[in-house]
Amino acid sequence: FPQLCALIMEFGFSDLLRELAGRVQTKDSENTFLTSDKKKMREFYDFLAEYPSDKENDYSSIVASTPFLAGYGRFLAPKLAVLPGGFEDPIGRIDTLDLTYFGDRSRNFLKEILKVKTLSLDAYIREHLSDFLDANLSNKQYVALYEVFVSQKDILEKENTKKILEKLPLVRAKDGQLRPANQCYFKTEDLVKLLGDDDELWVDETVFVKL
Repeated sequence: FPQLCALIMEFGFSDLLRELAGRVQTKDSENTFLTSDKKKMREFYDFLAEYPSDKENDYSSIVASTPFLAGYGRFLAPKLAVLPGGFEDPIGRIDTLDLTYFGDRSRNFLKEILKVKTLSLDAYIREHLSDFLDANLSNKQYVALYEVFVSQKDILEKENTKKILEKLPLVRAKDGQLRPANQCYFKTEDLVKLLGDDDELWVDETVFVKL
């Protein structure tokens, strides 16, 4: 059958990904084509990881905007998703993948083929934190953010990251606004006599007491 086989077009990895991108475009098509069954989705991701491909080709752009990767409660597109890098987003705004859906082979597939980035705390601070601070943080989110910093103090040893943190409005003052650390103080009687008693000067410590 060699002549017959020669007439059959090969369904390559690019073709497979284009088919996937064509089928998963909306929330409705997500629900139709994908499943919440973890075992089946793990098998699907392993299938993709093992499909013959040319390691020299860049396939990531084909499905960059296709929401087919399992996150927490929804499917994510590769260009928006991140792999957890040793910490959880304390503010809850980052689209992190749920690694229980991905075995070792499919995790390599995420990194090497789909170019999904790993979110380190350093990258979180450099690329995302300033945007999150612009929004109103709840007390719970605010405290959780500080708990991350306290648990990973070594991040302060990186000079560039330290400079970024110094400029960010990370301290909540008594007037309810977030300000850079060098604009606020822990309230004492001596400092009140020297600086006055405007709420914007003093660190709001009550949130840590309540939580």
